[in-house]
Amino acid sequence: MKRILLTALVSIAPATEALAMSKVSAFIDDCVLQGQQTEVSRVLTPFSSKVAANIIAFTRKQLDGDLTPDACLFALRGNADRLSRMVTSSQPSSITPIARTQITTNSNTSISKVNSTSTTPAIPVTPISPFADPKSDYFESAFETVRVDVDGIEALFSGRVPSDITTVRLNRQAVAIRADGSWQHRAYLPEAGLSVDLEMIDRAGAMNGRAFNITRGNFTLSGGVEPIEPKLHDRSLGVDRVAVIIGVDGYRSLPNAAYAEADALSAYKMFTRTLNIPAANVKDLIGTNANEVNIKLAFRQWLASRVVAGKTELYIFYAGHGLTDGQGEKRYWMPYDGHSQLLDDTAIAFNDVMETVNRFSPAKTFVIADSCYSGASRTEVALTAQRPIRVVKKLDALPENTYLFAATQPDQTALPYSEAQHGLFSYWWLKGLEGDADLNGDRQISAGELNRFTRDRVSRQSGGLQVPEFSGNPETVVLAWD
Repeated sequence: MKRILLTALVSIAPATEALAMSKVSAFIDDCVLQGQQTEVSRVLTPFSSKVAANIIAFTRKQLDGDLTPDACLFALRGNADRLSRMVTSSQPSSITPIARTQITTNSNTSISKVNSTSTTPAIPVTPISPFADPKSDYFESAFETVRVDVDGIEALFSGRVPSDITTVRLNRQAVAIRADGSWQHRAYLPEAGLSVDLEMIDRAGAMNGRAFNITRGNFTLSGGVEPIEPKLHDRSLGVDRVAVIIGVDGYRSLPNAAYAEADALSAYKMFTRTLNIPAANVKDLIGTNANEVNIKLAFRQWLASRVVAGKTELYIFYAGHGLTDGQGEKRYWMPYDGHSQLLDDTAIAFNDVMETVNRFSPAKTFVIADSCYSGASRTEVALTAQRPIRVVKKLDALPENTYLFAATQPDQTALPYSEAQHGLFSYWWLKGLEGDADLNGDRQISAGELNRFTRDRVSRQSGGLQVPEFSGNPETVVLAWD
């Protein structure tokens, strides 16, 4: 039977959209809702095709075979309404070009920057080239590759330069250029905004530049999804807390783990603002810094200098790929330079992390792992050429006073939440710490409440394709506020 359905849904990859539409069509047939197609379309139109398909899948599971028209429509409306109430909008952040002073070929010439309180009007930036040679076009092409990603407290700068350009500087600070010409730099983004002067210098000493202001704002993510924004402050100000935060999106030899670095940056905000962990007590390893050596040094040496036995509360946050060995028994976290065929040599064994941490005897250890071990990436790309491996062995018993929040069941894939630009699990776990997980309204969030809040939203939004796991005492309080 030919029908036109849900034409207002957000356009995504044709194959994915076709699959989503087929699920909606099958749901209408099975529930005998042919006379209610307009209502089904109205209910699902606010969502992307993929999310709409997940709502359908979750509704089917909830109905458990009771596919009468009234039951189907009632459940579908309820699930869509609950999901839509979780979103909101806000003011966007901005990146505004500003005028900069003439730059000469003398690399020592000082450059005046427009500070965040300047009233200089925003105007189109004209490149200032110190020479007229047509070869200066390589400056223009290099600037065209520059990308600025604003993520909460972080501005992530990246680009690529030709071999003629030997130096890239951001606010007079030299940035390392890799062998392939690519470069990347992270900068803290104050609440008042950041003024940036980006310079490039070639072999002859000629220089060109751009200047712009960045404001943090409360930017709206696609789909109107509310960004992660810490709102509470734990009342336990005197508690000794330490955190290790690891996030890798772009791997050297593995597919990307979409939004893993954004997860880590948001975890940093939540840990430092809401849980009151001093910045000096946070080891953040993000992107290429999250390599095997740095991660092992963080656990073996850095923690040894920070953890006081029986007193320190330790938080470990990991977002990235996970794999198991050939037997599906040993679990690994994948560093930036990890290789799927050399797990013992290049990856981080989860049990080794737990054994190392246990030697320091922290008062409590909270592990938050947005990874999976099914052999698929967040975008369902296989991490190895082997057949998918099913985890056949449960985790060894965790050390006492350890709490594990894991993104998935052993054989599931940790999914991205594209509209939020986060991992699906990380987004809802961090949202819970904004206060939403206080299910009984007592102004504190227990580990059990945080797990139930996260599990409910992740499993509902994924249609049961991803169900988080929790291990530990559910009564332990994670966050309390006045």
